[in-house]
Amino acid sequence: MDIQFTEEQELLRSSVQRLLRDQYDFDARRKIVASEEGFSRKQWQAFAELGLLAAPFSEDVGGLGGGPLSTMIIMQEFGRHLVIEPFVETVVLAGGLIENAGSPAQREAYLPQIMAGESIWALAWAEGRSRYDLSNVGTTARRQGDSYILSGTKAAVIAAPVGR
Repeated sequence: MDIQFTEEQELLRSSVQRLLRDQYDFDARRKIVASEEGFSRKQWQAFAELGLLAAPFSEDVGGLGGGPLSTMIIMQEFGRHLVIEPFVETVVLAGGLIENAGSPAQREAYLPQIMAGESIWALAWAEGRSRYDLSNVGTTARRQGDSYILSGTKAAVIAAPVGR
């Protein structure tokens, strides 16, 4: 498949390349991996400031409207530099789910925080006994005041240590 990028998409690619070349060389990555958190909040904030966390989201929800192609460009460059910050988990998986299946109130409450780099998400959807059947869910949520109490078990929660 031969995908021809627009001028704006090429600018995105060069901006990501420049940021990673200047701030995310292999020694910097090694220090980040060895840190207590295992990822860099400073880098996460730099990604937000460059608009990378807002790039895939539609303009209707406050994003930059880049869609899947901007996600592909960002992920290709992140892959070249072995970026470990939870972009896929937070922006693509959780953010994409909120944008496409969330209520207007959920989109308004959570997407701006994701795009600004203020919150990091982990999507807990797989259950060990469901064998990836999305209609076979044993986990329950019970309302208690303004919060919910979750009961059940999720398996393979990607980015669980950093999600909030």
